[in-house]
Amino acid sequence: MKLSSILALQPLAVAASVFDTILPTTAPRKTSDPWECSTRTLVSFFDVPKPTGALLDALLSFGDDLYASCAPTATNHVGQTVCAFPAHSRWCAFATAAPATVLPAYSSYASSASVWWSEHAADAAAEAEFCPNAWRKAMMWFANGPEWLNDTIAFAGCYAAAQVTGESSRSSSLPDATAGAGVTTPTSASKTATMTTTAEAQTPSKSSSAAAGTFGKSWVVIGVVVAGAGANILW
Repeated sequence: MKLSSILALQPLAVAASVFDTILPTTAPRKTSDPWECSTRTLVSFFDVPKPTGALLDALLSFGDDLYASCAPTATNHVGQTVCAFPAHSRWCAFATAAPATVLPAYSSYASSASVWWSEHAADAAAEAEFCPNAWRKAMMWFANGPEWLNDTIAFAGCYAAAQVTGESSRSSSLPDATAGAGVTTPTSASKTATMTTTAEAQTPSKSSSAAAGTFGKSWVVIGVVVAGAGANILW
């Protein structure tokens, strides 16, 4: 089954194999793409919803705390020393650790991320699979483009998990249904409660640049983060 088919069935449950396609860490095996790829606007897949203001500050602070004990143990595709990412459950814990004043903005942002990823997941996998070289170039178009896409996917997963948890809680408070009552219960928890497998979410971390269209610090959600004097980049 093609990756695009997997995402069409489970738009918010992202397996590690899908991340290998949409956010590759190595150059494509083939050196050229089909001619049709020259007509695609792939950079749009890296133009994602972004948090701002107090919410952004709170997210970055939360991420800095999670990375406080980071010990570089890996190397990325350009030979830089990198840190392993925190567990996805720790990242989603922002919802309970955040100041109450930013929770409305966080809910709105996570909802936007969920909607965006649901609408773009299948196409992203299909395009990245069909046009790997053009896709890799598109990754470089926006400052921190891959990081932004990573974060969007992670927050979409956090939001979906919260919705499933909320539905489960409401269902458990209802009287037991009698035979034939037609009561349904959530069935998507296994798909959306986590981002699955090795693609656990990462947290915000500091970046040395503040390019237009970014927030001056980069988040990394999957893969690895560069260790060193204030420069964190995921590939």
